[in-house]
Amino acid sequence: ALGSSLSGTGGPLILFPLWLLWDPQIPMKRLVGFSSPFAATMVTFSAFGALLFGEVDLGLAMCCTAIGTGFNLLGGVMMEKMGDSQ
Repeated sequence: ALGSSLSGTGGPLILFPLWLLWDPQIPMKRLVGFSSPFAATMVTFSAFGALLFGEVDLGLAMCCTAIGTGFNLLGGVMMEKMGDSQ
């Protein structure tokens, strides 16, 4: 988690390869489930920091939020349809 936070990647870039080396049989749903809290925490505190100490383009932020939320929901639907892949 520390390496992902320092690199600004939110978890998957460092967490996924290391975890797959440690446990190659882990279901992808579980792996994504473990990385999501890291990403959510990083986004939340980045938003608070930007609001407190910087200038935020709220139009761009709302557009990114809508797109991110839509694709997040689409990914959840697709994951349920695909089931557990091994």
